Amino acid sequence: MSGAPHIHDSAERLADRIIETLDGRIVLALPLGLGKAVRVANALYARAEADRAISLDIFTALTLEPPGWSSDLERRFVEPLNRRLYAGYTGLAYAGPRRADRLPDNVRVSEFFLLAGRLLGAREAQQDYVSANYTHAARYVLARGINVIAQLVARRGAARARRPATACRATPTSRSTSCRRCAPAPRRF
Repeated sequence: MSGAPHIHDSAERLADRIIETLDGRIVLALPLGLGKAVRVANALYARAEADRAISLDIFTALTLEPPGWSSDLERRFVEPLNRRLYAGYTGLAYAGPRRADRLPDNVRVSEFFLLAGRLLGAREAQQDYVSANYTHAARYVLARGINVIAQLVARRGAARARRPATACRATPTSRSTSCRRCAPAPRRF
């Protein structure tokens, strides 16, 4: 894609456009931790879950989820923290099914950082783990053949001079997009 970026006001319409543009084969890169465009990722996941002809391969690091509990004592400690720290947080729709080894066959999630102990019993998550150093993240992302990067972006500045501002550790994203000219196959961003 070239020229001025397209502005979308709906994650669902953006997901539909991505699927149409890429003929249903999405290799999605999500940044480390908090910089993920969660609504876009969730809209793509919902489309792939509903339509098994869509292939969704997600490459990311550190999928964040509110902590759970397994006893009343843990609940009394964690529940107030979740209310305070995660109020209004929209989680990633793939996280629960992945933890339960119930991702659809047409969806694959690979991560190079995992929250310690969170996915011990998740066979698929363990098998799709990528042992990578953070400094090599951009290289691994490009090697996956990514065709979509979903980085959280905000506008900052006065109305006329608005500039995009990326959220949380955008270095691998900028490295990936600047290296796309070196990649063997064309990429769409």
